Amino acid sequence: FRSFLILVPEFCRLLEAYFLHGRIFHLAFNMYAFYNLGQFVEQYFGGKTLFMAYIFTAITGSTLSFLMSLLGLWQNQGLPNGLSISVGASGAIFGLVGLVLGNKFWKKNTYSPEINIDTNGLWIFVIINLVIGFGFNLLGSGMYINNWAHLGGLFGGLLLGAVINIKSTF
Repeated sequence: FRSFLILVPEFCRLLEAYFLHGRIFHLAFNMYAFYNLGQFVEQYFGGKTLFMAYIFTAITGSTLSFLMSLLGLWQNQGLPNGLSISVGASGAIFGLVGLVLGNKFWKKNTYSPEINIDTNGLWIFVIINLVIGFGFNLLGSGMYINNWAHLGGLFGGLLLGAVINIKSTF
């Protein structure tokens, strides 16, 4: 029932989950990924864009996750009402990946060679994480990974990458 509070004017719940984590390993992994990718995004797009992209893709990730939960396409921990509870920053991290990939694809930006960012490696990161996530969920391991949040963040980042330019000086 509490998940339905998103439907009433408590939209902040879409963002709050991105500042909470389930376990210390979960937090450490997301901090490591954000540290590595965030440096690149900040250098090429700026700190304000990094912050805005994080917030926007967190919301797109939560929104897709919530919608898929309502449709019953993803459930976590077998909650009786079919809705899921999800925490973590990984949807927004996927959003930052989407920002870089979308910018390179749509804007054809080439990044400076002194900052090594491998866009092929980013695609591999996305594919491996989605395969692992869906695999854990299908195997019934008891550990559920919210791939809908990952995909929602990625799509939000791809959209941002199509419209946001890299900063001119760095």
